[in-house]
Amino acid sequence: MPAWRWQNDLHRESIYNVSAPAYTMREIVDGLAKGLGKKPLPGRIPASLALGLSKGISLLPVNRVKGLHGTVKKWLAEDVYDTQRFERAYGFKMEIDIEEGLRREVEWYRGNR
Repeated sequence: MPAWRWQNDLHRESIYNVSAPAYTMREIVDGLAKGLGKKPLPGRIPASLALGLSKGISLLPVNRVKGLHGTVKKWLAEDVYDTQRFERAYGFKMEIDIEEGLRREVEWYRGNR
């Protein structure tokens, strides 16, 4: 499941993070952590606390944290990435599983930072 950014001139749309079958954001984050050799936080932070903290941190005059609140909101939404729309639009089907795709994504990231 490499993160893809595909733009079709005819449709003028972008599609990100194509995976099959559908996976939640938590599954993707856990898979990336595994690929990076990191451990995600063992517990869960209440959503209201995460939102409040991220909103406050996003107000700091530091460029790296300006979009944090939006990112946390997206993670909490438990986005599910599904390939059906991509498959219909482009006739493309994924042939690797999530673990292998995330392993490749981490390998690419480490080689291109």
